[in-house]
Formats: sequence, structure tokens, C-alpha cells
Amino acid sequence: MRELHRFLRGMVAWVGYPQTCVRYERKARIAGATKYPLRKMIRLAWTAAISFSALPLRLSFIGAVVMTMLAIEEAIRALVGYFAGQTVPGWTSLMVVLCLSNAALMGAVGVLGEYVGRIYEEGKGRPLYIVAEAWNISQTFMAEEPETSGKSSSQSRHDWA
Repeated sequence: MRELHRFLRGMVAWVGYPQTCVRYERKARIAGATKYPLRKMIRLAWTAAISFSALPLRLSFIGAVVMTMLAIEEAIRALVGYFAGQTVPGWTSLMVVLCLSNAALMGAVGVLGEYVGRIYEEGKGRPLYIVAEAWNISQTFMAEEPETSGKSSSQSRHDWA
């Protein structure tokens, strides 16, 4: 996988082969303090969160839905306050427009986040599948191997396969 920001632990799990847990007791560190500070651990956690999921981008769309619900609720409260005569002139229209426009902006950001997430997934270029085992692969490819000039048969077979 040719990714620039690799999260190896996630890639191993993504491959999907059977995994198991090996329990052991770790002894105290001999070499003093760790050379992996909190800042690097946070960066690793952030890479883990965004490398294998578009969920952080989708959260903006979920936030837009929540914001729309709150905007509608606040608009209703503002209108009730206006008709009850409990508001300052202009406040009701300001609140309704502000809440609904912010909800619309969050929705637009959420939709853009979905597009960016899909572009991100495509840009990583991960394989569609991973072959666990192959039998008679050399015989199959030798029959379908394209002709190449100036290369040995084993070299061209490797480049083509």
C-alpha cells in the first residue's frame, strides 16, 4: 500500500487475515525514559482515526443534522417569544436567519466532507482484494504473458504480474 502516512497497526488489521492475542508480562524499561513523547502518540492516534475511516468527515454532516434540529427548535422558541411580546424588535428575525443559515452551511460542509472522504479513499489506491493463496500461478501467467522486448522471461513475468 503506497500511502504516505502509514498506520501499520491498522493496515495489518485491514488485510483481514486471522489474528490472535499473545499475552506476556512486560518487564520494566531498562533504557530510561521513552523516546516517544505524548505529542507523537497523539499524532499516531490522529493518523489512526483518519487513515481508515471517513467518520471524522461524516461527523460534520451529523453535526449539521443536529444543528438543523436545534435551529428549528430555536426558531420556534423565537417566534413564540415574538408573539408573546417578550422579545426586542428584530431579535426574532435575526435568530431565525442565523440559526437556519448556520445549519445550511454545516450541511454543505457535511456534503463536501463526503466528497472529500471518497476522493481520499480513491487517492490511497488500496487494492480491491488480497490473495491469501495462489496455485499454479506461473503456468497461468505464462499462457497470458504479453510479449516484451529486451527483457528476460522471468523479469517480464514479474513486471506484468
